[in-house]
Amino acid sequence: MLRLAGECSNNQAEQLAIVKALDKLRDFRHLQGLQRSVAVHTDSRITLDAIENPRNHQHLVEQIREGVRRLEKDNWSIHFTWVKDHNDKLGNEIADQPAKKAASRRDGVTAYSRIPKSAVIKVI
Repeated sequence: MLRLAGECSNNQAEQLAIVKALDKLRDFRHLQGLQRSVAVHTDSRITLDAIENPRNHQHLVEQIREGVRRLEKDNWSIHFTWVKDHNDKLGNEIADQPAKKAASRRDGVTAYSRIPKSAVIKVI
């Protein structure tokens, strides 16, 4: 439920969520063996394509890659999977609720404010 600057994109929100999830995994350093395997489910095909594209160097995409590298050094196995959005799957709907609530908030600290290039081009 982090707030992004108004000019930030939905893709950035999806990517920031993955960055934060990967960061949170470091709290589970005590896990051993097969327990160090995690699947990151996202309905953002754009994000998954960006992570796989070696020419994409967007800030959050690079943070995701770095998070994965850091975890893999600690013997984590990270798997990304795509789930169809708005498909009435309970987990997907539950995940969307706090995201929608955070997006509608106008108060509080902005957790991310890097404006995407597309927003700058649109203004120009």
